[in-house]
Amino acid sequence: MKRLHDVTVIIRSVGERTEELCKKLILDQGVKEENINVIHERPFSRAMKIGYQLGIDKELPLSFFVDADVLLHQSALTDMLIKIENLPENTLGISGELLDKLRGSKRTAGNHLFRTKYLPLLIDEIEPYKQENIRPESTVIKKMGKKGLQFFKNVRFIGLHDFEQHYHDIARKAFTHSKKHSFLLTEFVDFWSNKSKSDQDFKAALYGLSKGLIHFDDVKINADDFSSLYSDVHKTFGKKSETISEFNIQNFDDIQNAMTNISNYFEPGTELKYKNDKQFRNTFNHLNYSILFKRFGGKVISDIKKMSR
Repeated sequence: MKRLHDVTVIIRSVGERTEELCKKLILDQGVKEENINVIHERPFSRAMKIGYQLGIDKELPLSFFVDADVLLHQSALTDMLIKIENLPENTLGISGELLDKLRGSKRTAGNHLFRTKYLPLLIDEIEPYKQENIRPESTVIKKMGKKGLQFFKNVRFIGLHDFEQHYHDIARKAFTHSKKHSFLLTEFVDFWSNKSKSDQDFKAALYGLSKGLIHFDDVKINADDFSSLYSDVHKTFGKKSETISEFNIQNFDDIQNAMTNISNYFEPGTELKYKNDKQFRNTFNHLNYSILFKRFGGKVISDIKKMSR
């Protein structure tokens, strides 16, 4: 299909278990192998810069950036390419919704389809970063909005996020979730503790969350900063095979089944809600959650650690 020949694909990987499967699923959609590039750059802001430049160098009209922990369904790229064709010329890009395993809901994560002609502007905005930002790409996209470029989220339901990952990567994500999504802590503990009865991934998530709750320094998204956590997780949970034939999800049918399986959602048939945010703030008079955990977090952390055993 002509549309698929107009896009450069950049897979950004930090050694995720699904790196090979992520690429295979994109190939199976009809993208030429020479148009698919896998990069292993750290920290993430460097991966952004290298990836954007690669998109420019390939000289195709569109550049699709996807994290290696994303598994796309059969028509994902075609759907997104059709969508962006019908948007105004000042559209910087779009992203699709994914079913997030840890959130138990649909959300935008790990995928951005950009018009290549705007990538130099994005690169210019990365320059000031001296330290890794916990949301580096979102920050750059917001800056583009001030320059009159639009970005549209959640334009399609296109696949899965954080399924089939290594235990250490799941623990790392849960660690950062404790800071990025602190207002969802109640939902996380509820959902993960219930799912951990049948899925070891959620025990690893609870373990990572317990570590995040007692970490009060700034949190970065650079995977290199989590070597101690990785070591602890390997001792506790072991390692998974990287052979795709041993995955529970291997192909488009498996992805579709996971996307429609209500047991993968926090509340059957609904999305995870931000319902506790206002209640949390009112109850504790707008105190920062980290201060609250310093005051009485010991029992909470102890309980979570027990769940992860």
